[in-house]
Amino acid sequence: ATAQDLNGLIQLLQTRHSCALMATQIPAPYYIAYIDEAGDAGLKAVRPIDPVGATEWLCLGAVLIRAKHESEVQNWVRTILSKIGSKRSDLHYRHLSAAQKRTALEMIAQLPIRGFVLASNKKNMRRYLRIKGSFWGVANNVSDIVRPRAAAEEMIGFYATRDTLIHVGDEMTLAERSTGLDFRYTGQRDLPSAIALLRKDGSEQNYRMLPFGEMTTPLRDATDRLVEASGVYGAENAPVTPFKLTIDKQSLLDLFCRDAGIAAQLSQQA
Repeated sequence: ATAQDLNGLIQLLQTRHSCALMATQIPAPYYIAYIDEAGDAGLKAVRPIDPVGATEWLCLGAVLIRAKHESEVQNWVRTILSKIGSKRSDLHYRHLSAAQKRTALEMIAQLPIRGFVLASNKKNMRRYLRIKGSFWGVANNVSDIVRPRAAAEEMIGFYATRDTLIHVGDEMTLAERSTGLDFRYTGQRDLPSAIALLRKDGSEQNYRMLPFGEMTTPLRDATDRLVEASGVYGAENAPVTPFKLTIDKQSLLDLFCRDAGIAAQLSQQA
């Protein structure tokens, strides 16, 4: 072997020795944590709102003990099982009667342990509004109580915070889409004149239906972007209901004229 080969071998041995030292120097744990979950993460349908669905609760629990007690855990379990008269080899809460649960909990409370739980009630997380469509966002007046999240199948989910909807008849706006009509294609300088022209010739080519962000300056030709959306909505006290929404140019024009009072102005001019 050459001097270069020997030098490489020495470096390799040193590296292995260093790794071995690191492995043996890992400190012994002070605490032991036993972690488990109960329930499931499903949100599409949630019991008891839906007859068939995911669990209402998703819980993540941890029991923490000092490492010096690790060897005693099995004896704790056997003692509890014996006290409650169970013939099982495992201690599982759902397999116990009401009286056994009470006794087991009283005994566990006397043990040198600490318990932690993160519990999530999914009834208020159940999908309230999911939209399949572009340009939708949280409505301005509810931005502090509604949270958007990406959902499956290219949908967007909008979830209200708990206790926002209390009664069956409660309603609220969750999402909005900033879409409008661009009348500059008519060549008219004022809105009533543009509307009058559209009412007269009935041509949909003289105006465009676009998201506000696509109404550019200077004016350029553009393809209409109709409002088309589908999805589901529901609440803690209401079933999930599918919906489909379409607003075309003429419908939006009628709504615009009604809200702006343009139709009344045109009638007075006539």
